[in-house]
Amino acid sequence: GGSITAILISTPGTAAAAATVLDGYPLALQGKAGKSLKMALYASLVGETFGNLVLLFVVGLLASVALLFGPPEYFAVLLFSLTIIANLSGGSITKGIFAAAVGLFLSTVGLDPILGARRFTFGISGLEGGLGLVPVLIGLFAMAEILIQIESRFEKREKKEFKLVAGGDRVSWPEFKSCLPAMGIGSIIGTWIGILPGLGQPIACFLSYGFAKQRSKNPELFGKGSLEGVAAAESGNNAVNGPAMVPMLALGIPGDTVTAVLLGAFIAQGLRPGPLLFETQGPIVYAILLAMLLGNIIFFAMGYLLIPLFSKIAFISKAVLIPGILAMAIVGAFAVRNSTFDVLLMMIFGFLGYIMKKSDIPVAPLVIALILGSLMETSFAQSLLLSRGSLAIFFTRPIPLFFNLVTIIVIAKLVYGSIKKRSSVDKDIAG
Repeated sequence: GGSITAILISTPGTAAAAATVLDGYPLALQGKAGKSLKMALYASLVGETFGNLVLLFVVGLLASVALLFGPPEYFAVLLFSLTIIANLSGGSITKGIFAAAVGLFLSTVGLDPILGARRFTFGISGLEGGLGLVPVLIGLFAMAEILIQIESRFEKREKKEFKLVAGGDRVSWPEFKSCLPAMGIGSIIGTWIGILPGLGQPIACFLSYGFAKQRSKNPELFGKGSLEGVAAAESGNNAVNGPAMVPMLALGIPGDTVTAVLLGAFIAQGLRPGPLLFETQGPIVYAILLAMLLGNIIFFAMGYLLIPLFSKIAFISKAVLIPGILAMAIVGAFAVRNSTFDVLLMMIFGFLGYIMKKSDIPVAPLVIALILGSLMETSFAQSLLLSRGSLAIFFTRPIPLFFNLVTIIVIAKLVYGSIKKRSSVDKDIAG
C-alpha cells in the first residue's frame, strides 16, 4: 500500500516505502506508472512469500540465530549498513557523505538513549522524542516535490511528462526475469533483517536497494527509473514481515510495534509465546502462519485488480493533484502523534528537501543515516557498558569482527574506485 503513493506522487505511504520513491516516481514520470506498480506488487508477493515460508519451516533455527546478536553485533551490522550510503550517492560520494553526516547529526536530537539527557531540543517538548520519521519523510519527498512542481509551473509540462508510452502499463517477461536477482537479494536481506528485533522495514528496503544496485548490470539506471530498484526495495521491506514474528513466537520478544500488538493478542487468547509454544499449541500457530500465506494471495489479487485505477492518478491535472497531495501530507504528518509540531517539522524538511534536490544532494543517505543513527548510538553505548569502555569488544567477538572487516574492505574498495575514477577523468582532461 505504501508503494502506491510513493510511485505516483513521490510520497511514501510508510517509512518502508522510502526507497521505492527513488525509482518508482521517475518511472511514473516516464509514463510507466502501471508498470512500476505491477513490479512493486510482484516483488512484494515474492518477498512476503519467501519470508513467510522461511518462518514456516525454520522458525526454530532463526530464533537461535537471533539469540547470537547482542549490542556489539547490532552495532557492527548497522555500521556495515551505512556503507551502502556511498552506493546511494549518485555521482558524488562527497555529497552523499555530507548528507549522511547531516542525517547522523539529526538522529541525535531528543533524549540521550542511555542517560536521558536532552540534546538539541531548545526547550521544545515536541523534540524530546526525537524527529518523527514520518513527517521527515513526507517533508523530504512529498513537500520538496510539491515545491519543485510549483516552481517549474508543472501544469504547462503535464502532457509532455505524463504521456502514455507503449507497454507502460505492463511488465514483460524479460523485464520480470531481469528483476529476479534483485527480488532474490531483497528477499534474503529482508528475511535476515526481520529476525533481528528493532531493525525493521526501512533498513531492509535501503539495504536491499543498495545491494541490488551493486549487483546490477545497469547500476547507472538506479535513481532514474529502474525496475530493479523498485523490485529490490519492495521485496526487501515485505520479506521482513514473516521473520519479524520469529523472536515473538519462539522467544516471546516482539521485534517491532506490530509484533508487540500481536504478542498482546496471543496472550489474551491464552497463547503464551516462547520455546514451548509450538509443542503446546502447534496446530493453532501453524494455522496462523498458513493464513499469512493465504493473505499474500488475496493481497496480490486486490492489488492487481486496482492497479489500473491507481495508475490514473498520475494523469490528474496538477492544478487538482498538488493541493490534494498537500492536504494529505498535512493530515499524514499530524495523524502520527496528533501533533501540529509534526506539521511544522514536515514543512521545515520540505524546504530542506527542496534545497537538496536543487543542489543535487541525494536525499537517501540522509534518510538512512537518520534511521540508523539512534540505533547505532544505543548499541554502541550498550557495548561500551558491557566491555567497561573497551573498544576491543568489537574485534574479539566473531560476528562483529566479521562485519567490521567487511566494512573496512567495502570502504577501501569505494575509496580506491573513487581515486581511480578521478585519475581517469584527469587523464582525459589532460589528453
